[in-house]
Amino acid sequence: MQTSKNITNDLINLNHVLSDLIKEAFAKNQHSLTRLQAHILLLLDSCGKLSMSEIANRLGISKPNTTPIINKLCQFGYVQRFINQDDRRVTLVGITDIGHRISSDINRVIHNYVDSRVQNLTQAESSELGDALKSCLKLLK
Repeated sequence: MQTSKNITNDLINLNHVLSDLIKEAFAKNQHSLTRLQAHILLLLDSCGKLSMSEIANRLGISKPNTTPIINKLCQFGYVQRFINQDDRRVTLVGITDIGHRISSDINRVIHNYVDSRVQNLTQAESSELGDALKSCLKLLK
């Protein structure tokens, strides 16, 4: 049986692998985005409009550090700011059509990489991996 320390170490290693995947996606993208800019695009494409605080919390960075990144993405036309109709003090950030296309490009590179790694798995191995990932996500959410 795995100890919590072993599970934590495995999750940390998985995080490094995922970071490397994203790094590889950057090497192949022509959009000249920083990793944080791309993470924000992927996050907004996945989750929809989020507040600046939510973006900062999900990426583990401070809200003041988030602002210049969002400003740059706004300048590029990849995201835009919205006033939250439920709380006008809160500014929401959402992805634009251009930002969605760039996010799709990055996702495509990541999917191609993962496909190349799992294509030799048997059906049973593929199912086991999928079930394990779903369990991890369910446990960690």
